[in-house]
Amino acid sequence: MQETKEKILRAAYKEFETHGYSQASTNKIVREAGVSKGTLFNYFGSKEKLYHSSIEHAIHITITETNEFLYQKTGFIERMYELMQLKQAFQMRHPELTQFLSKAYLDKTLPEKYRQQLDEFREKSLNQLLEGVDVSNLRDDLPKDRMMDLIRWTLDGYAEQMKNMWQMGLIDLENLEPYYEDFEKHLDVMKKLYYKE
Repeated sequence: MQETKEKILRAAYKEFETHGYSQASTNKIVREAGVSKGTLFNYFGSKEKLYHSSIEHAIHITITETNEFLYQKTGFIERMYELMQLKQAFQMRHPELTQFLSKAYLDKTLPEKYRQQLDEFREKSLNQLLEGVDVSNLRDDLPKDRMMDLIRWTLDGYAEQMKNMWQMGLIDLENLEPYYEDFEKHLDVMKKLYYKE
């Protein structure tokens, strides 16, 4: 029973992400999930309720799986790297969910209660990232907040590039170690740029 519901939600993520709520087709969702239309409506009642359930489920999974993450490092660059690894692992476990939730967040019609939940989650994640972070090793001749922004943007860009390569099938999910080793070389360059000697 739970497995059927999960299959419907995964299919719904994909359909809502691709076509938005108004253009999404429940026929395509049931076809993708391999269930009857009656089963879909038995679980969710209506397309609108399915959409809301999809958002609620996606938020719940995101918060549950990432909320208890404990950072091992104190340096800002090292912490951002840990966060990037967490995000990449989550995206690879839940590709449809991640894409759906990202697109839903940007949709102006997203109900305010969901936007607020996501904003609160992001705020909490940022506070968790910055809690106990050691910025004393950042250079003194440049503004620390600017350096932190540049580091964050660089890592976000790298994560986006990795996501695109993964979506094109250019990344071997069975062996991510070479990608992490390569990125550690980039981290060494960033440390030379932003950390004190």
